[in-house]
Amino acid sequence: MSRASLAAAFLAASSISALAADIPGRVVKPSPAQATASSCLEKTGLPTDIFGFTGGTDVSDLGSLSGSAEYNGGFKTRFGSATNTLAKFQLSYGLLNCLEVGPYLQGTFGRSSAQGFSTDSNAYGGGVEIKYKLLGRDVHGVGLTLVFEPNVNRGSIESKLFGFKLGSTDFTSANTSSRILLDAQLAPRLFGALNLEHTANWTGDNSYVRSSGLNIRAALAYQLTETFYLGVEGSHQRAYTGNFLNKDLGHAFFTGPAFFWQISPSVSLTGAYNVQVTGRAKTELFNLDLTNFNQHLAKLKLAVSF
Repeated sequence: MSRASLAAAFLAASSISALAADIPGRVVKPSPAQATASSCLEKTGLPTDIFGFTGGTDVSDLGSLSGSAEYNGGFKTRFGSATNTLAKFQLSYGLLNCLEVGPYLQGTFGRSSAQGFSTDSNAYGGGVEIKYKLLGRDVHGVGLTLVFEPNVNRGSIESKLFGFKLGSTDFTSANTSSRILLDAQLAPRLFGALNLEHTANWTGDNSYVRSSGLNIRAALAYQLTETFYLGVEGSHQRAYTGNFLNKDLGHAFFTGPAFFWQISPSVSLTGAYNVQVTGRAKTELFNLDLTNFNQHLAKLKLAVSF
């Protein structure tokens, strides 16, 4: 693969992996955990999706199964247009007390254009989300969960000039996300969550370009009714070369609203929207980082327990 084509593939896959990492999928806890001697489980469960992009700490009960369909979107760049979309289908199962596994399939699609030049990218693959809850709110006052999520995707990127094809490149993208999730009840009907995430990406064909990210998210959610939560969240996200935060490429701060609606005892709907309000890429003097991140992020997720 040429240096130019590898760079193009890397940029496309970086946008896809950043979108997938910025917006992690979670399945709603299907029912309150039953009383148990384990300090990680709750007497009263809290849906993990009430915080929007930020994740809650609850895991599926032992032997329970749930599924979800999720849409994630990233939009707008500085010059021209850029759109990144992810569709994700996941099953989550309570394998052991405090341990949940969630295999999934996903497809990512991207398009960017400026001054007659455009690129179209797509990738298909899957992964597994592994969650282990260490602490429960009922016993410790705060929930604490560790998450590790690897995935692999195979895709291609095609370049065009005024509609005429210039060339295409195939690539493989391997990604990992390692997260620490915290949540707590702050007041009657008011809940808070904090997430710390490290992402790593390998993109290429014969040789691989490496990148990584550091994301810090915080959110509040208020229970308006028994079945409806309304929240707000913010995140500070940073992009780096290398898999271990080697060289800083830029940063951005996002904020926006979220909602969670428990439509029925077994069906729920989550939505969230974030906008980049400030940021800076190392290679630019502009106020927003639209080199490494989109300006707008959206999420919509339907979850069902069986």
